[in-house]
Formats: sequence, structure tokens, C-alpha cells
Amino acid sequence: MRIRVFTIRVLLGVFFALFLARFFFPQAPPAMIGILAILLIFSAYVLEALKKKGE
Repeated sequence: MRIRVFTIRVLLGVFFALFLARFFFPQAPPAMIGILAILLIFSAYVLEALKKKGE
């Protein structure tokens, strides 16, 4: 179950990183898109931890 959630988050993180980078930074190198994807995935896990902490 956890691997499925991780896979979905990675796919969505990469998709939205590509979308955001191409929209706001059209000349962004692939490394910047990768860093943005990692930050999006990391933020998803941080928000999940904050949500569980509040329950």
C-alpha cells in the first residue's frame, strides 16, 4: 500500500514539476525540474505528517 502511495506521489510530483517549470521557467534545465519534483514530493510527506500530528 505504501509503495502505491509513493509511486503516485512521484508521478504527480514529476508531472507538476514539469508543468510548473515549463510555465514559469521555460529555459529551466532538467536538474532544476528534478529538484522541484523532489521538493514537491517532500512537501507532500511533510503535510501528511502535520495532518497526522493534528489528529
